[in-house]
This record gives sequence, C-alpha cells and structure tokens, in this order.
Amino acid sequence: MTRGPYCPPLDEGSWTDSLRNWIVFTIGRVIAYMAVGYIENAVPTYSAEVAPAPLRGFCAGLLTPIITLSSVWGSGMCQAYATETGKIGWMVPVGVQAIPAVMLFILVPFTVESPRWLVSHGRKDEALKSLKRLRTKQAAESGILEAEIDALDQALEYDRQLNTAHWIDLFRGTYLRRTVYCSLLFWFYQTTGNSFYNAFFTQIGLGAKSFTYATLVQLIGAIGSFMAITMTDRIGRRPLIIFGAALLIIFDCLIAGLGSSTTRTTTANNVVVASFMLMLWSEKISWATHCYLVGSEIGGIRMRKKIMMVGTTVDLFASWLVSFTTPYIMNKPYGGIGGNIGYVFGGMSAISLVFAIFWVPELKGRSLEEVDELFERPRWGWQFASVKTTGYGAAIAELEQGHNVAVKEGEVNEGNGGIETPRERKDDVVHLEEARV
Repeated sequence: MTRGPYCPPLDEGSWTDSLRNWIVFTIGRVIAYMAVGYIENAVPTYSAEVAPAPLRGFCAGLLTPIITLSSVWGSGMCQAYATETGKIGWMVPVGVQAIPAVMLFILVPFTVESPRWLVSHGRKDEALKSLKRLRTKQAAESGILEAEIDALDQALEYDRQLNTAHWIDLFRGTYLRRTVYCSLLFWFYQTTGNSFYNAFFTQIGLGAKSFTYATLVQLIGAIGSFMAITMTDRIGRRPLIIFGAALLIIFDCLIAGLGSSTTRTTTANNVVVASFMLMLWSEKISWATHCYLVGSEIGGIRMRKKIMMVGTTVDLFASWLVSFTTPYIMNKPYGGIGGNIGYVFGGMSAISLVFAIFWVPELKGRSLEEVDELFERPRWGWQFASVKTTGYGAAIAELEQGHNVAVKEGEVNEGNGGIETPRERKDDVVHLEEARV
C-alpha cells in the first residue's frame, strides 16, 4: 500500500476496498491451488494408466515440460507488466491464467476414459472400446487388446482377494516402502535448488533483470524436461535421475561459491546466472520429471492414486517450506548467510544422489501390474531392472508391447506374491485361459 517514499493515509473507503480485494484474491488463490493439487494427482496417474509400458515415460512425464512452459509464460507476463502501477499490472497476468483453464474445461470431455479404471468397475466392454481408441489398428485386429483386458481383470481380481487398497496400507507392508520412496522423490524435487533463483538474483544485485533471467532459466528447464521424457523410455529412469542429481551438487555449490563472494565481477555474475540455468536443466531431467513419472508407477495395481496423493502433498509442503524459509535464511537479521544457501541445497542434492543410487527403482518397460511383484521383497534400486516377473503383470507388459502371449493356467506363488504363469509366444491370436486362484 506504499508507492514511493511517501504514502498518504488511506481513508476508510480505500481500506475497505483494499481489504475486500485482498480477501477475494486470497480465496481465488486457495481455490486455484486446490485445482493444482487435483491436477497434479490426476494427470500423471491417468497418463500412466492409458499409456502402454514402452511409452509411459513420455506420456506420464509430459506434465513437467507443460508446467515449465507455463512458468516461462508466467515469467514473461510478469516482465511485460513489471512497471505497470495500475490495476492492469496484476489483472492481465492473473486473468490470462484462465486461458489454459478454459481449454481444459473444453477438451477434457473428449479424452478417453482409463481402461484400467473401467475394468476395476466391472465395465469391460467399455474398457475394450477405450483401449481400441488408444492402441493401433493392427493391435485391435490381432486380438491382443481383448487379452489385455482379460489380464487386467484377472490381476485386479487377484488383488481384491488380497484385500489391499486401504488407506492404512500406505503405512504397512510393501506399500510403506513405496510411500517413503514417492515422498522422497517429491521432497528432493523441491529441496535441491529448484526455486530459489529469484531471491538469489536480488541478493547479488541482479534484481533489475530478475524477470528476464527467470524466463531464461525456465526456458532452459523446459528443454531439460523435454529431453527427459524423450530419453527415459530408452535409457531408463535411474540413469537420468543419478546424472541430474550429481550435476545439481556441482551447480548448487558453484552458485554458492561465486554468489557469496564480496568481490563479484561481471564475469562471476554471468557464471552464476549460467549455473542457475544448468541447475534447473539438471533438476528437470532428474527429480522434476521423474517424481511425477515414478510416483505414478510405484503404487502398483490399486494404490497408485493414494501413494501419488502422499507424494504431491509432500511436494506442496516442501515448496511452501522452501519459499517461506529461503528469504529468512539468506537475509539479515535472521540467517544472513546470503549466497551460501547454495551449499544447503547442494548438501540436499548430495543426499538425493545417495537415495538415487541405492533406492530409486528402475521401472522402464514394466506394466503397472508388475510393480507389486517387484516390491514383494526389498531390493536395491539397480536390482529392479534384472528381475524376471512371472505374474499377470508380466503378461500385461508383453501385451502392451504388442507381443502375442498365451497365459496358461496359473497358480498362486506365495513366495513372490505373484502368479506363476508360464508364457509362450504365438504367431496369431492371443488365447488367455482363466486362472484358478
């Protein structure tokens, strides 16, 4: 409510208008963030369910580059209206956010319902129709899709017999480990340096160009996220996460070392800005993209949405925590450590690298139904890729890859919690016999 060095007293009407506008704006932000929480859960989970295993990394990870491009747009709008002191200065940047919301409202009714969701609600005929819209014409004509629907139905029926998918299951058995993994994926996304560059630019005297630099940083991040979703189905989730986490340590510490110097040169400032760009690129190819991707995979047959909910809750909490505490840690009279905060994020990046090396699972090419069998016993992260599954999930993975598979009579194998299903390739139509459990 100040403009310049002097602000005349506000009359009662001005106070009332200001208070009313602040309340309305806050209510709008709360509603908007509720929608964000809904979308962050629904979009990756839906994408993971409708995409075949070989394309799930691209489809489920696509949310991250879209979010990053929206940040580029947001930074550009803020820069365009940074010097505008009238109402238009905030109304236009806020108002244009309705454009993607309206697009979503119009286009969502044209999306295909998840076949997995339809099967779980006993609507197999509708599930088959949806799957035919999602797969190639060749796959529809081969009979593979009918076999895939049958396999999904049997996998869900077996899971129902285990009486899983309760909220309490998040904190017991194999799901506890997965809940912790998903939470850490989102925690490291926010705490390894993802969003402190605006405050840092101001700290080192580059506040006048902060909007421009923020736009460039987000643009480089968008490139990184697009690279991630195009590579993750080829080389795997773990290599990209490990590589990105290692780079985050370097760039966070480089930012801290140069940014905290009291004798910074123009060259040093340029290196800091470049390091922020490369830091966000590293973030996007690792935690930022894969927290949504792996988080949507790790829940298995019926706990995906619940585990994803925990992860996105951690995401929002960590984002608030970093945004709220960073100015206090950097500035006096509180923490006053200034640019050295980069070492804090660098230390968190080092912890994230340890987690990535030892515990992040490799789920490339796996069906969602395979994940439950993979987590039946504790494994190091690098061991997941070499596990040969034998249950319904393995058959579904083969079918999603377009292989004609015959799943013969199955029996419960209590040792690995899956179904032992001997499989053989056939040249023509798939025959999937009913398993007796």
